[in-house]
Amino acid sequence: MRSRNNNLAKTKSSVMGKRATKKTPFFSSPFWNETVRYSELVIGAIIFGFGQVAFLVPAQLAPGGLNGIGIVINNATGFPVGLAYLLMNTPGFLWALKLLGPRYLLRTGVAIAVSSATMDFCAALVVPRLNIFPNSPDYVLASIFGGVFLGIGVGLIFRSGGSAGGTEIISQLVYWSTGYEYGKAVLVFDSIIIVGVTLYFRNIQLALYSIIALFIYAKVLNMVASGMMATKLVMIITDRCESVRTAIMEKLGRGVTILNAEGGYQFDPKKMVVCAIPQSQIGRMKEFIKEIDPKSFVMVSDLSEVVGKGFERKLPK
Repeated sequence: MRSRNNNLAKTKSSVMGKRATKKTPFFSSPFWNETVRYSELVIGAIIFGFGQVAFLVPAQLAPGGLNGIGIVINNATGFPVGLAYLLMNTPGFLWALKLLGPRYLLRTGVAIAVSSATMDFCAALVVPRLNIFPNSPDYVLASIFGGVFLGIGVGLIFRSGGSAGGTEIISQLVYWSTGYEYGKAVLVFDSIIIVGVTLYFRNIQLALYSIIALFIYAKVLNMVASGMMATKLVMIITDRCESVRTAIMEKLGRGVTILNAEGGYQFDPKKMVVCAIPQSQIGRMKEFIKEIDPKSFVMVSDLSEVVGKGFERKLPK
């Protein structure tokens, strides 16, 4: 009996040993995920820095942020924009070290360092060779493309779990310290900076073009940072409710709610399947619903916010 128990114990330990030594696929490993994350962050920081010195600095446009103050310092003293941006971010970065996670701070530090270096490198060697504005700055072109480049760059940085620094990290610190709404804090800080830059340059047109750049920047940032993570409200009226419900739950892993509905023409009873689905799963959902019930009626609309299981958003740490 004792030998049998020993054999069972050896068998269990052997099985557990095999499970423990089972290797994780390389492209699913933490190392690969971190490599992709930091690659995305660095690319975003480079795009952000290039857009700053290639379009906004020549036109003296400042769509908020500490980079706007950097443009004023550069114009007044000739001090490099990138170095000014790096120095101004240092106090907020050190303050955030006590409140935010170390990984988040590391990513933010990398983003600030890379974008600052890119600004000064491109300003000295790249932008003069490109000669985007040969005679005088085109303010429309500068505001549009400056906003687009900044939005793409910061969006990629946000997607990688970091921050571009500036008013974004300051606003996050205000939120965590006081509870003041993050979006409002960003708006307040950026508005103050735009007003200050306008008073310095004494040119109302620069303020108007800066507002255009800020609007484009915000729109592009939202598209890049949360476009594929945006959530849609889906309402499906179908005669094959059970099949649709099962497909959504099993193939997409999403919960559903079944509502009773009534047709407005013949007043015949219907079933409506309601669910919240990420943008990235909408295409797949449409395909299998069409296969299950070609006569189904599907409505998809935007959701500003979803709170609940499966849609948690946590601060990266």
